[in-house]
Amino acid sequence: MITLDRCILKAEAGYSTNYAFAETKKETESTLGELLEIARGVANTNLVKYVQEIIMRFSNEEFYLAVLGLFKRGKSTLINALLSHEILPSGILPLTSIITRVRYGESVSVKIVFEDGSAKDISLSELQNYITESGNPGNIMRVREAEIQVPSRILSNGVVIVDTPGVGSTYLSNTKTTYDFMEKVDAALFVLGVDPPISQQEVQFIKNLRQYAAKIIFVLNKIDYVDEAALKEALGFCEKVVEDSLQIDSITIFPTSAKMALQGRLSMDASVLAISRIDRLEAILQELFGKSKGELIVRSTTNKALRASTDLSLSVQLKIRTITMPMDELDQALRTFESTLKSIESKKRELFYLLDGEVKEIVKLLDQDLEDFKNEHEEHFVLVVEDFAKKSLESRMSQRDIVAKVEEHIQQAIIKTYTPFISSEEEKIESRLQQLALRFGKEIDSLVGVAREEASKQFGLRIEVKAPSFSTDLALEHRFYYHFDPFLDTDMILLGEVPVLLPRSLFKGRLLKKVHDRSKQEFDKNGGRIRYDYFITRLDKSVRGFEAELEKVLESSIQNIRDAIEGGERLRQRNLSEVSSTIQDLNRTAERLRALQGRFQTIASFPEPMSGRSINTP
Repeated sequence: MITLDRCILKAEAGYSTNYAFAETKKETESTLGELLEIARGVANTNLVKYVQEIIMRFSNEEFYLAVLGLFKRGKSTLINALLSHEILPSGILPLTSIITRVRYGESVSVKIVFEDGSAKDISLSELQNYITESGNPGNIMRVREAEIQVPSRILSNGVVIVDTPGVGSTYLSNTKTTYDFMEKVDAALFVLGVDPPISQQEVQFIKNLRQYAAKIIFVLNKIDYVDEAALKEALGFCEKVVEDSLQIDSITIFPTSAKMALQGRLSMDASVLAISRIDRLEAILQELFGKSKGELIVRSTTNKALRASTDLSLSVQLKIRTITMPMDELDQALRTFESTLKSIESKKRELFYLLDGEVKEIVKLLDQDLEDFKNEHEEHFVLVVEDFAKKSLESRMSQRDIVAKVEEHIQQAIIKTYTPFISSEEEKIESRLQQLALRFGKEIDSLVGVAREEASKQFGLRIEVKAPSFSTDLALEHRFYYHFDPFLDTDMILLGEVPVLLPRSLFKGRLLKKVHDRSKQEFDKNGGRIRYDYFITRLDKSVRGFEAELEKVLESSIQNIRDAIEGGERLRQRNLSEVSSTIQDLNRTAERLRALQGRFQTIASFPEPMSGRSINTP
């Protein structure tokens, strides 16, 4: 009887939860429909499109689990392991460059959707030609996204797993693609790695993500790279950094080896699967997708809807006040508001001047690092190349083959010598840039808040006005390509006699002198190219793009306020009866929006049955 009672209680609890969600879903759909109607009524095209997308996803009960993190953390391999299918390409280079959505299907199928709206069905083997940097560099094919269907149990409950480009690689477009997608996330699987553990850039990414995802689950991947003691240390370090940075009491990070999990799945080797430790992660995901999926969809949807309704409220209230304020008060309010906008513009210019100054400091540090690197490595580099040339001269290779081998060795030695420096310098610069992005993003947030608060004050608005949180990534873009001059150039030709045709004794002296001079030239030249072509040019382009994003956010917010005021001014030019009718309509709209916001807030408090220590958004 005890067992039966427990079964009954469990069934009743499940019925109660499902019934509650069904009622909440119905209320959410109704409230979203009303919000869409209001957005159409005030002719806000952008918000109409945004609310339509929210409604479509909510109606389909799709749950977006985005797999996020820095590049080379093993996100694609982890997805393959969860799917029990080798679907997504993976490797040691940053591969994924396109948003890839994986849904349930009776069989594996792949569709590529292009930016012009057209689509193309392809085979799974062709996928890497469209979604990777190597197959589709710089997205020259103009792919918008890839859609994959897989007969995987984990997807059978309306879950859509989304593979995203890694943030922080040398491909700025990848980082931007991921940040642009974050607003659509319901829950996130954030992948960290044991080597190295969590970085400042990842902390900032998590902070930005927390604004959008209703839940974040953390994974520490590549545990097969370290022993148990090192793993314990890495877990403790990552947990403390996240807890301290986000000011939360406790989180759980799930350690796993995606590579071993996939290997175990494909080979059906239970022992390998057990070593991967993926079972705990899968259990928490099943609970998330099962009991909590509906609740998280509701919470994520209502958060987005609240932001949209707040924007609409501000616009409507400004129109009402612009129409109803006495003309002298309106003129004074407009003058004061315009004065504030001039002050904001001045502060924006000061911010950009300070940002340019910070970038110059980064360049100074880069120059010093390059100088130190040259002093430390150039002499050794030349000696290594000369030693290789001497050994080659002792071989039985032809003189032409020796020249070719030495030339190849110089190129390989340049790459081997400079690549660690580039990687280290990139990490250092990326960290500085992320700090700048956070700092100056907050400054723009503040200016947007000043504009909105001043509009609220001058026009006597009684709604709470919050500045939107601005977040974008400031990162370097483009890859570095080494450039080498041909070894046999014009100064290697003596009176029409090619050196490789000289007697061996004469050839040896000419070659060794040339090797000494050329190795120094290549070391210095590539150092200069790394400085200017790779870092300086990319840094300037990235900062200019970041400034454009900052300016766009600020100007868009100000323009929305101006449009609402100007719309009100036009409306007050109508005859008395029309004005009176318009005010009544706007007041009804404002009242509807206030009621909608209250309903959304009530819906957003729908209880979350799932326990655990992953992060919930506030």
